[in-house]
Amino acid sequence: QMNLRMTDMLMDELGAEFVEVSAHIGARPDHQVWQGRVYHVGGAKDGYPDFEEVTGYGTDPGLGGWNCRHTFFPFFPGISRRTYTDEQLQHIDPPPITYGGKQYTYYEATQRQRKMETAIRQTKNEAIGYKSAGLDGNFQTASIKLNMQKQAYAEFSKAAKLVMRSD
Repeated sequence: QMNLRMTDMLMDELGAEFVEVSAHIGARPDHQVWQGRVYHVGGAKDGYPDFEEVTGYGTDPGLGGWNCRHTFFPFFPGISRRTYTDEQLQHIDPPPITYGGKQYTYYEATQRQRKMETAIRQTKNEAIGYKSAGLDGNFQTASIKLNMQKQAYAEFSKAAKLVMRSD
């Protein structure tokens, strides 16, 4: 968000009216529709839609909000060139994968992976608590569960071609 505020200041300094929004694989579905495109700041103009209205910039679910990795930068029509074409944006994500009989988009796969990571952390914390309390039976049960979770995580990550996050 600090970067976005600095970009706002740069926009003012340059007198820039237009912005291009960054794009990345695995964007939330509601962010996919506006990523990688050019907008006008302060209302639609010259065929460019309004930046804040379309992207939700300045709101929690919008650009720069909850877990959003998008940014934007000044764009000068007639001088600047877009980073991605509309065609490239349509194919920015890898194709869906099927795992365990269910099809996942890239975004859905990353969300499942995050959920698995959260469950692993929770089980790990439980195991540490059981060990500290001297509850050996509970510790062994939690350890077995943790190993099964880690194995499922590794298998899913490999099938989805996602990088495993050991942290």
